[in-house]
Amino acid sequence: MFKNWFPLSKKRNKLKKAYLFLTVVVFSSHGVLLAQGNYRLENFGNKSILLNGNVTGTVSDLGLSYYNPARLGLVDNPSFAISAKAFELSNIKLENTFGNSERVKNSNFNGIPTMVAGTFEIKNFPKDKFAYSFISRYRNRYDINYSSGLVNGDFINGSDGNEDVLSRANINTDLREEWIGLTWAKPIKRNFSVGASLFLSIYNYSGSSNVNFAAKNEQDNVLLYDNTIGYEQKTYGLFLKLAAAWKSDDIELGFNFNLPHLKLLGNGGFSGEEILSGTNNDIFNLAEFGDLDSKRRTALGASLGAGFNLHKNKIHANIEWYNGVEEYERLDISTLDLNAFTNQDFNFNESLKPVVNFGVGAEIYLNDIWKAYSSFSTDYSAYKNQTTVFNLISSINEEADTRTNYWHYGLGLSANLSWASFVSGAILSTTSAEFANPIDFPSGELEAVENEISKLSLNRWRFIVGVEIPLFVEKIEKTLGGL
Repeated sequence: MFKNWFPLSKKRNKLKKAYLFLTVVVFSSHGVLLAQGNYRLENFGNKSILLNGNVTGTVSDLGLSYYNPARLGLVDNPSFAISAKAFELSNIKLENTFGNSERVKNSNFNGIPTMVAGTFEIKNFPKDKFAYSFISRYRNRYDINYSSGLVNGDFINGSDGNEDVLSRANINTDLREEWIGLTWAKPIKRNFSVGASLFLSIYNYSGSSNVNFAAKNEQDNVLLYDNTIGYEQKTYGLFLKLAAAWKSDDIELGFNFNLPHLKLLGNGGFSGEEILSGTNNDIFNLAEFGDLDSKRRTALGASLGAGFNLHKNKIHANIEWYNGVEEYERLDISTLDLNAFTNQDFNFNESLKPVVNFGVGAEIYLNDIWKAYSSFSTDYSAYKNQTTVFNLISSINEEADTRTNYWHYGLGLSANLSWASFVSGAILSTTSAEFANPIDFPSGELEAVENEISKLSLNRWRFIVGVEIPLFVEKIEKTLGGL
């Protein structure tokens, strides 16, 4: 069947074009792809969320375990905290994606990572302060399904006439990381403290893709192609934060030093399947490997923050820097025999560039109970080269550049009562990007479009409601004792 069809190398290139539309769908899973390349997509601690994390020098909730552990030595009322319950609404718009200036829109509504934290004492260290925290650092999972339906056109080089073509695709990515942390702080003076947080990281990152392509020509000959790829990476490691904090009546300063990830344990796996039938060059390739060596490298970082008290109002300012990470291989597949897979370059390399982000926030006094918050921060992508399932589908997919810079805006309110404080508000994150248009779809040729640019616009809203209860156990005991 298909005796006169194109040579195998051309066949693979042409078949790839049949599903290059997947580069467009990449952006519907932006959370997984960008989570590790943008440093300020997630914030923790109720007021810290409203201030977009611009709190290295001023953090007063138990987000301090993440932003500046030394602040624990200067906070007057340590509290049990349940991070704000938060939901995310993402709106994605693509313009000129399929040619002819066509627009595509997509919306998703999800919950987002949370934090639980509290303080405790150790009798042998009465002047030191301690806290624990459980942080859902990342929780992102996306499943993408596509079916072209039956399309008729001249898709296959070397075949006479048109073909009936049906293509299907399923892509999923899953990124989950949990942090379990202990925080220590020691006041050196009344207005100066040092501290540290140590987090155990439990990290899981996986992705898979399955692409099916079926074609029938006018002679009723049938071609079937199936390509399935999957990988998984698991690591256990440590993150250490070292910090210092100082304050006066009018100014507060803080410094936080973030050490790179220290791997304790880790492994990974890879599987691949490529089957082609209906030609003189049929393919049947299978590969499955476990216990692969895995690496995870993160950047060294430092944050400097300041707070300025203006009567009963406060201005928060922050700047942070992360160094680059030289290219490395997240999963070691260099020793695997994958040569049988036709024209497929399995690349698990990753590298990061240095970035500097800055932000400001305002805490506005309304009355003795209510305060308002507003904030802004930059969030530049650090990716130079990244590992995603989309890189494994086709090297051409790299044209769809997912390295985008975000701008974050926040507004909210807090109510401070005698027994608890409440916060509510919203964070808007917005970005835009341009990338080479991969196809003219759904035309009959599915050829790459020359000199066409697609535009991506993404707006992500996060709505939060949270509570903090200062020293709630002590207050309950005093209340019961007075009855």
